[in-house]
Amino acid sequence: MSYTLPDNFENLTVTGSDRYAFGNNTDNIVTGGSDSQTIDGRRGNDVLIGAVVQTPFVFKKGNGNDLIGDYDADDIVRLEGYAFTSFEQILANVAQEGANLGLSLADGESLVFANTTADQLQAGQFRLSLDRSALTQTFSDDFNRLQLHNGTSGVWDPKFWWAPEKGGSLPGKRLAGLLASADRRLLAAGTGRRRNARPGSEYDDRHRAFQRYRFADENRERCEGF
Repeated sequence: MSYTLPDNFENLTVTGSDRYAFGNNTDNIVTGGSDSQTIDGRRGNDVLIGAVVQTPFVFKKGNGNDLIGDYDADDIVRLEGYAFTSFEQILANVAQEGANLGLSLADGESLVFANTTADQLQAGQFRLSLDRSALTQTFSDDFNRLQLHNGTSGVWDPKFWWAPEKGGSLPGKRLAGLLASADRRLLAAGTGRRRNARPGSEYDDRHRAFQRYRFADENRERCEGF
């Protein structure tokens, strides 16, 4: 089962596949079972021990100093809120401390890999923040050359609930006929004004349908003028 340590408890062992193990705000020892679990010590200085198979470890900025007790080539390290955007930056901030490898994170926080050396780290094991410096806003060619759906051909097909099987817009003559019919039904006899329909009444339903048809027709005209 997945579990979060309540207050005043320090140690947690979670078993079962695809479970989550969360520590609390104190120093914890969080251990996974024989299957894969995601482990997050949260606040405090925690010791995290993964499962025999791949273990994702989660570390969030501001949650303290942690140690991974059994890091191996299958594990995943997810760093949230830190400035790392490349594996090269990770390697530039590690230092060997006896048998252990320390990674300086930010604001005095660190992550220690027990019984590990830098050459055992692999780029594919780290989930880092997205580097947005190389991103630029673009406008796809598909949008620069808008192709409305017409009959059985075209690109953009909104498929409203009232649309036919093929094509997202009602044919022009059919739509015009429906609009005229709806308009006539909504006119109060002898007054030239739409009936003040009660919510849920037959006239209210027709008025709503009329508005939907009118909106779709106007929207289609705007798109064709794009």
